[in-house]
Amino acid sequence: MTELLLAFTFFFGPSQVAAIGSCPGAALAIASVIPFPPTTAGGDLNHYRIDVTVQNRGSAKQPGNALDSVAMYQNGVRSNVKGLKPLAAGGSQTVSFTFARSAVAGRRTSRLRFQLLPARANAAACGANTTAFVRV
Repeated sequence: MTELLLAFTFFFGPSQVAAIGSCPGAALAIASVIPFPPTTAGGDLNHYRIDVTVQNRGSAKQPGNALDSVAMYQNGVRSNVKGLKPLAAGGSQTVSFTFARSAVAGRRTSRLRFQLLPARANAAACGANTTAFVRV
């Protein structure tokens, strides 16, 4: 877990995060990625849960018809997508992703990427994180 938190700190260091309200309009960013220890069912599979928190770091709320989402990629293949509700300025939402993997697989051998869809141009221009990585 410590290794994952160090990776988290690397990807989300203070120089890469925009302050809330510092971006004009709505600007979504991945605020945190928290992996939980796996649970084993039947001895064959480990079940992993990873919580991803998205925050509107912009100065305005999103329109009510916003259709943003977060995708999880495993080994470069999109394996899951979670929709997001429209967020107020400073508002956030946490979505949970789960996946199963062999209980005999080596630790930290699966690289997961989380990507905001669509990655808003104003979020990237404000230095907001639209992609995050973690190994489990």
